[in-house]
Amino acid sequence: MIGAASTGASFRALGTYLVGDEGRVGWVETRNTLASDPHAVVAEMERDVALSRSRVEKPVYHLALSFDPTDAPTRDELRGAIDRTLRDLGLGDHPALVVAHTDTDHPHVHAMVSRVGADGKAWSTSFSNRRLRASVEAQERELGVRWTGRNADLARTPAAEREPGFAARVRSLSLADLQQTTSWRDLDARLAVHGLRVERRGRGAVVTDGTREAKLSSVSRSVSRPKLEARLGPLRAHEQGREVPAPRPPEKTSASRSLASSRRQPGKALRPSRSALRVGKGVVRSIDLDGGQSGDERLAGAPKTVASRAMRRAGRRAAKRVVSETAKTLTQRTLARRAAHRDLRPGGRIDRLVALVAERVRLGRLTHQRAAVLGVGTREKERAVAEVAGLRDRSERAGQAFTQALGSVYRDPAAAAHAFAQSSVREGVQAATQRLSSSPESFGQLRTSKPRGLAGVLRSSSDDAARAAAPAASRAGAAYLQSNAAYVAGSGPSGAPTGQASDLATAVARRESRIRTRLSGKPGRGTMGRLDARIARAFRQVGSVPGSRSNTTLGPLPNSKVKPIAKTRQAARVGRATSVRLGTVGLGVAATAARSLVRGLGR
Repeated sequence: MIGAASTGASFRALGTYLVGDEGRVGWVETRNTLASDPHAVVAEMERDVALSRSRVEKPVYHLALSFDPTDAPTRDELRGAIDRTLRDLGLGDHPALVVAHTDTDHPHVHAMVSRVGADGKAWSTSFSNRRLRASVEAQERELGVRWTGRNADLARTPAAEREPGFAARVRSLSLADLQQTTSWRDLDARLAVHGLRVERRGRGAVVTDGTREAKLSSVSRSVSRPKLEARLGPLRAHEQGREVPAPRPPEKTSASRSLASSRRQPGKALRPSRSALRVGKGVVRSIDLDGGQSGDERLAGAPKTVASRAMRRAGRRAAKRVVSETAKTLTQRTLARRAAHRDLRPGGRIDRLVALVAERVRLGRLTHQRAAVLGVGTREKERAVAEVAGLRDRSERAGQAFTQALGSVYRDPAAAAHAFAQSSVREGVQAATQRLSSSPESFGQLRTSKPRGLAGVLRSSSDDAARAAAPAASRAGAAYLQSNAAYVAGSGPSGAPTGQASDLATAVARRESRIRTRLSGKPGRGTMGRLDARIARAFRQVGSVPGSRSNTTLGPLPNSKVKPIAKTRQAARVGRATSVRLGTVGLGVAATAARSLVRGLGR
């Protein structure tokens, strides 16, 4: 499994590459977008970036995940891999277009992600390649696909070489002696030069210097206990007649100094320390596995086990000192290890913090979208109302012009206008206007006049002037009917916007209703404040040691014998896991919530 990523400046160019050739597109999905069509998604991403407060030069993040042809992942596995990677990078809540291609032998999936989030800020690419590599390596181990990168190097390297420690030291000092020895007695003499010896442990055997142990098989499989016994004879029979040698004294500890002061032999004084170490390792392993009651029970029983073994070998007084210091050291190590386990285990502190931050980002994004949608709806309603008012004014002016034109044709203009309107309903606007122009007498009595002749003599009355004004009246009537029809189509019975003028406003209202439903009620300042307080508490608890009187940071309590490097490694482990799971945006949200809570407490 290979992950590759890059940044760019053009959503349109990358979108054309991803979905431009339909022959190689397997399937297309979207994440956190209003639109579902790829071209509409590209336009939406460009609009969000243009309206955001961010001035990022390269807002496009291109992610590609490729699998080996022998892996043959399903669509659900491809979808899960891209979603998991986006979450690990901190882009799980950003708009994304996911496209699977089928033009190569190896299955692969692309994701075009907008670096600008719901808060208008750009996602930071700092250490993104490191987070991407960590996510891919974790998924390779979980899915069981072909390993690449460091996982492949680890698979090719033996475990003993991968984990340098006491086994590696024994290998460098005494591997040749273990392979070339001719008897157990000869091997004891060779190992004693380096302060080492071989002892039985159950069905196997270990090499020890008195405090540390390494399995013979971890030193090298060529010198495991069965292979040595095949050459040198049974180890049990040799140990029964073995004399206790005087190995090179190990580094003094408080427990070994207490035992050295006892009245027992020096060789036996080292045994309680080794017993305590074995018990402590068992406690830590059990806490790593479940972090729960079994670890607490083993921790509670550890001092008793150490005491019973120490009293048999070192006396009661020395045993009390051994038990006291051993229990203290085990307690501190166990608390630190348990804190890391509670942070990192599934459903632990980090997972709970991730869930709270995701909910906070979701609410913030939806609130921002709802505010934007409401603004668009308000502007559209105002525009529709203004458009309807303009239609009404034009209709009124056309009606006044039509009435004035009819006044020069008919004696009763109101009756003629009513007859013209009825005729337009029955016959149509075009037929009514033609009849008004050619046969105006069909709509009412025409206006007549008696012109004077020569010497002032009155002639007979005539309607020629009315007939000459009829064509102009017909044109005014057609204009009035058209403007009135436009006004009726654009407004309802109460004058409210309807039809095409209100389509966008209706769509905006539906979108706002869906967002309000997803919000489960309008989130007030109290809801967001309580969520910020929960995030701040969870953020402070990550890395804290359970069982202490105060929220100390991850690591041993004061007066502990644990080395500071152990505390540093545990804290670094938790810090890396937190940064990978939350991402840059999530860490920013959690830190902001913690700061806001502190300011609130200060007030």
